[in-house]
Formats: sequence, structure tokens, C-alpha cells
Amino acid sequence: MHYTAAGLDHWTGFTKKKQQLPIEPKNRKPRPVSGASSVGSVFRGGFAHNVDMLRFSAGGDALWRLPRHPDWKYEMVNGEAWLSPRARPLLFGRSTSVAVPMDKRSEAQIRMIDARRDRTEMIELITEVWAEEDPYRSLEDPKTLLQAEFERSLNEPSLGIVAVDAGTICAVVLVGTAAAGAPMLTWLTVRREARDRGLATALLRVVVETLSARGVEELASGTSAANVASLRWHLTRGFQLAPDPIRDQRH
Repeated sequence: MHYTAAGLDHWTGFTKKKQQLPIEPKNRKPRPVSGASSVGSVFRGGFAHNVDMLRFSAGGDALWRLPRHPDWKYEMVNGEAWLSPRARPLLFGRSTSVAVPMDKRSEAQIRMIDARRDRTEMIELITEVWAEEDPYRSLEDPKTLLQAEFERSLNEPSLGIVAVDAGTICAVVLVGTAAAGAPMLTWLTVRREARDRGLATALLRVVVETLSARGVEELASGTSAANVASLRWHLTRGFQLAPDPIRDQRH
């Protein structure tokens, strides 16, 4: 369910700036860039600019030796290396005045994080789950990047909640700050073996109640357009799709 914070803004080892996508007609055709020599011209410091797809002849070993950027997808198709940008994440918002229904399936203890005591266990949870998920699994060393990004987020949250069952942290969420300044769910993660028990909803309930008590009116979140389960979860928990000027103009 998590596709925020590290998934949107903070990537170590690459130029820290947003990709500026051109606004083109809705029915435009993909604009591939062919030839291995083109790769260096469009990757500047590990960042590709205004390119719909890169296609060039290369063996599988050569493809996997290329520098990795999590915003791009790497594939071998009929003996060609295909590099294409991943879909923009979808952003959501909800009012904190709308209560989150209680899910009675969850019997775990829900509490605020203790950053010093919980740090190691939370990092283990985050790296275990997200190293096998897009966009991290295409990276050469996803666990190191995940740990670095989570620790940075852990030093900056306005709120952090964990679910503890049988003495083990089985779910976590942090609340950071969206680009517009609103609080934003980040790192919402549930252990695979603890899913379908309402833990994510239980965490959201505490987040909404806490922010509401602080006088905060809005909560943001985000996810991948390809993550159907996360989309369904957001839309059935009071979130609404937020406006996106780039997406709305392109489509």
C-alpha cells in the first residue's frame, strides 16, 4: 500500500529533482530512442529527461549492469533492452473529520512508535516487504536504499504508529509532509503473514483520530496506479483522488 515518501521524492545516488514531462496530444505515439550510444545522452547523473522509451540491442548482462533509477522499468524484449518510465503515482486526500470504521478483525496492540526501541524491527519489516515490490526490486541493492530512506523518514515524521502482535511489530505507518504541506501517509506496510486482518485500517484510524485532535483537517496519501488492492483500500477508507495538473492535461 505504500508508494509515498521514498517512492516519490527521495532517492539517494541520483539527481534530486522532478522529471519534467512534456505535455503532448492525447493520441501521441511513443517516441523511442534507439541505439546504445543514446543511453548516455538521455541519462544525466542517473536521470532520463523527456523520453518515452529507450530501446537498444544488448545482452541480459549488459542490461543489468546499467545504472538503476526506480522511476524506470527495465525489460528484455526480443533481444532488445527496453527502458520505459513507470506510471506517475496517484495522490489521494481525505478529511480527518470523517471517521474510519473500526475493524474488529484486528486484535493487535496499536501504539505510537518508540523510534529508538522500534527502529531495528521496523527497518527489518520495511526491507523484507518492499525489497520484493516495485519499484525497489529492479534496483541492484534495494535493502540498503530502503534502510537509508526509511531512516531518513524516521527522523522527520510528525507521527508514527505500529501494530504489535505477540510481541512483534507486524505493521507500521509514518506520517510525513506532502509537497502541498498537508500530512501524508508514508511507509504504510503490513507483514505478508499478517495481512487481511484489518491492520492497515487500524493504523489509519489512529492516524486520523490523532490528526483530528491536533486540529489538522486533511490527510494525503499515494499509491501506484497498478496497485489495484491499494487503490481499492484508499477509495473504501474515505480517500478521494486528488487533482494532478500534469496527469489531467496529458489525459
